[in-house]
Amino acid sequence: MYRTDPRMFMQLAFRLLHTGIRYQHNWSIDVLGEALAHCHRRKTTRLIINMPPRSLKSVCASIALPAWVLGVQPDQKILCISGHRGLADEHHHQAHQLMTHDRYRGLFPHVRVNESPGRLKLPQGGARLALTPTGAVTGKGADMIIIDDPQTPQQADEPAKCAEIRSWYDRNIYQRLNDKHEGVIIVVTQRLSADDLTAHLLKQEGWEMLSLPAIAIRDEHLPRSLGGNLARRKGEALHPVRENREDLRIQMLRMGARAFCAQYQQDPYPNRHHRGGVYHTAPHSDGTEAEHKSSAVFFAQLPEELFVLDRVFGEQNGFRAGPAPMMSTEKWIERHGGMQINRTA
Repeated sequence: MYRTDPRMFMQLAFRLLHTGIRYQHNWSIDVLGEALAHCHRRKTTRLIINMPPRSLKSVCASIALPAWVLGVQPDQKILCISGHRGLADEHHHQAHQLMTHDRYRGLFPHVRVNESPGRLKLPQGGARLALTPTGAVTGKGADMIIIDDPQTPQQADEPAKCAEIRSWYDRNIYQRLNDKHEGVIIVVTQRLSADDLTAHLLKQEGWEMLSLPAIAIRDEHLPRSLGGNLARRKGEALHPVRENREDLRIQMLRMGARAFCAQYQQDPYPNRHHRGGVYHTAPHSDGTEAEHKSSAVFFAQLPEELFVLDRVFGEQNGFRAGPAPMMSTEKWIERHGGMQINRTA
């Protein structure tokens, strides 16, 4: 079972690597595993995975998948690129720990790992190489390339950093494939901004995307290969046993709704803009200094609720950040009478 079904192997990998943590299965892990299995079978050769933090996407894509592929095809060369050296080293260590575990050796007795810094090499010619976007990839060919969280949230609002990652990808990645038609590229990440690598790749042809927001914005069904049944309804959390709607609401208040919409909902919007619209309240007219000021509120649409994302108050050319309350549409209109609406998109 574990030799033939990568989805089952991914569950085993978590249990072997995290012995002190109880594994909590969810349909999203099956969907993720199925998408990655399609890459191994070459049904998909270009895959983007957008999921919230702590969804097991790195364990499945960057650690378990390479270990399983090298178990069934020990001549495969897999290039694993993580956003920074610490993450690359952590994934390398966990992959080595998994592939030298007695249970793994029992499943794949022909696999003997020769470890060196950033490299797990097999006698059959296969290898898992750990790199970062700042590391040299010249001269390194691969049958499968996995890019995991190439940017940090802190870089999301830095146009130069976003441009640097896009340029790095265009100059380095596709060229590394040993077979341009059968070679696989997987990008697994949370969304960070409207200018991140996901946005860049979606402008190109041939990409398939698995995008699972923390809170469903519509009814979601399993793929036909997994039965096609209803997975969750609009408004339901992705993995409610781990994070229910109340947990997610608190998380949004902690991190700010703009970051939440990107990292958790996989629906980023540009700084100071959102496709849902910019709503300007009518200026005050009470004869005080406030009458020279106006406010703009930026919204994001989540199921059944309208959240105030960002609220700024302007005085001629200057803006300063204000509080970010959360309330229903009706309550907001009641509190801010005389609202004028200017659509941005």
